[in-house]
Amino acid sequence: MLRTPADYQFDEIPEKVDTVYRLAVNDVLNFSILGDYGAPMISNGGFGGGFGGGFGGGFGGGMNNNNGNGAGIMGIGGGGGFSALVEFDGTCKLPIVGRVPLAGMTNREAEAYLEGLYKQLEIKNPFVQVSVGNRRILLFNGDGAGTQVIPLVLENMNLFEVIAMSGGISPNGKAHRIKVIRGDLKDPQVYLLDISTLEGMKMADLTLQPNDIVYIEPRIRPVETFFAAINPYLTALSFVASSVTTIIVVANLK
Repeated sequence: MLRTPADYQFDEIPEKVDTVYRLAVNDVLNFSILGDYGAPMISNGGFGGGFGGGFGGGFGGGMNNNNGNGAGIMGIGGGGGFSALVEFDGTCKLPIVGRVPLAGMTNREAEAYLEGLYKQLEIKNPFVQVSVGNRRILLFNGDGAGTQVIPLVLENMNLFEVIAMSGGISPNGKAHRIKVIRGDLKDPQVYLLDISTLEGMKMADLTLQPNDIVYIEPRIRPVETFFAAINPYLTALSFVASSVTTIIVVANLK
């Protein structure tokens, strides 16, 4: 799986990458949208009361408060937030403003953009938080049983952190042959990393990006592979030999 020929030209590992993630198609975004600089979040007895009161108030309650202290929210559900998909055209469908283009923006840019839109609707001091809920990478850890989907719970996670989350490199994996596959699968960038030595460990500082594929090459054990392949035949042969021996013994007893 994912083997490369001996003369394959791997891409140069970038010394610096843009570690600030930009929203992309098929991202699931988590939103919090409040008024009054987010004051409802910490009012009414703490964060829980603020979210419950703000989001449970409904569209009407949020809008009506704008003429008062502006503490209302656009009333999205009662649970303290909502999620929306960045669709094929790079837009996201949001309350009141409808579909807005968010693909290509950073979280901070999206928050500032949405705060500006809601401010135009005379919502006093809007407060918007945006996070990506489905950032993850695929990791193949040296054997078929070691395949995992690893969530990128932090903004800038490196290779070591992801391998640690997966439980480490399996005994069948090669620490000196780790491939990171990035970008369009029709024409991906492929990096080869060696973390088997202290010098090579510097490579593990590579910041992983959402949808990266980390492939740890399995060790080829020809003897074990050979016996594993012929084991079913040896078992069958042993059964046949045992049956023949039994028949001969029974025949000699008669």
